Amino acid sequence: MLLQGVYEIRGVLGEGAMGQVFEAHDTLLERRVAIKAHWPDTLLSIRHEARALAPIRHPSIVTVHALGKHDGVEFTVMEYVAGSPWSQHLERMREAGEPAPVLETLDILERIADGLEAVHGAGLAHGDVKPANVLLAPNRVMLTDLGLVRVEGRPLGLRAVAGTPTYLAPEVVSGDIAVGSAHLVDVYAFGVMAYEALAGRPPYEAEHAVILFSMHLEDPIPKLADTVDVPERLSQLLASAMAKEPHDRPTMTALLWQLRGIIESMTAGDQPLDVLVVDDDADIARLLAVGVKEGCPAAIVEIVGSGAAALERVRRREPALMVIDLMMPGMTGFELFTYLRGAGLVDNCNVVAVSAAAPNDDVSLLLDLGVAAFIQKGANTRKEIREIARAYAAERSASAQVSRAPASSSRRPSVKRNTGG
Repeated sequence: MLLQGVYEIRGVLGEGAMGQVFEAHDTLLERRVAIKAHWPDTLLSIRHEARALAPIRHPSIVTVHALGKHDGVEFTVMEYVAGSPWSQHLERMREAGEPAPVLETLDILERIADGLEAVHGAGLAHGDVKPANVLLAPNRVMLTDLGLVRVEGRPLGLRAVAGTPTYLAPEVVSGDIAVGSAHLVDVYAFGVMAYEALAGRPPYEAEHAVILFSMHLEDPIPKLADTVDVPERLSQLLASAMAKEPHDRPTMTALLWQLRGIIESMTAGDQPLDVLVVDDDADIARLLAVGVKEGCPAAIVEIVGSGAAALERVRRREPALMVIDLMMPGMTGFELFTYLRGAGLVDNCNVVAVSAAAPNDDVSLLLDLGVAAFIQKGANTRKEIREIARAYAAERSASAQVSRAPASSSRRPSVKRNTGG
């Protein structure tokens, strides 16, 4: 079958209550794609889901290529992603009686939370968060099936009661979702899903949906740490995500930060990352500090406003990561770094230089002298320092694991150089 003279259908990838997903070949662009169509009697519009997904660019969110229609049925053309539902992996472990590998599971949950944060940042709520709607693909964890996506700020109407009983928030059961709080429904479902993945079963189980609804509304929130061996912080975080009152739950952004902090503490032996930010502009310094915390939530960040203050601080205690503004008055960041380097005061520290207008020759020289990365101040400053901090934290955790292993040697982590700007 050839849709619109372009898309050659090659097989069925899967189907559910709302429709089917097909594997297809785009004969114009010579690429593999996935095509999704709802059943003809489905009330939900495929156009609604496609328009919600289209603006989002995130590795955990499938990319929408186009909308089309065939014999009166609308379909969505999306990127093809090979993988299998997370629910299958969880079911296989349950049947084998295998305990969930905690760090591996938390890594998957972190990527799901990251994708949900992007959905919420676009002013949307997924509406049906569950393991069956998580696709495990090579190097990616994908959120799928946004057929119940909700637009924040709009009345929810009858669609508010839709979803999967095991993961329904109390306000969905009661039909009382406040306008602007649909994202907190996702937070609840995420908490239930995370509990299920780590405990091997959902927090509430019953044969009939009506009983499940009552449990979501009235039963106490089970404590994960009473069921499996996990950090108390993680148990408390999931309990807060499953709070009965929506306003008692964290946002997905806050949940993501806390989850990353828990992962970092588990892999780095609870040793916080010591970070020093040096910038005479207090607003920029705070922006840099926020970026570091976003990338490495467990970090302890100190801010100083001059080269002299930074020199005094480093003499007392060498930080693990240092962010220096190159163009400060008095002792410039360039002078500070060259002195620290020459005096051997930052031999075990990664230094990131930032500047709005540093000459290219200075940047090249700093990189040659050992600066780990350079960031041009601007619209992407916070994002770039976040990614650097995140990469540093990940490599630091890996080094910590290697150093704890028998017959291994540790090495100082380093971050990838960025010579842009």
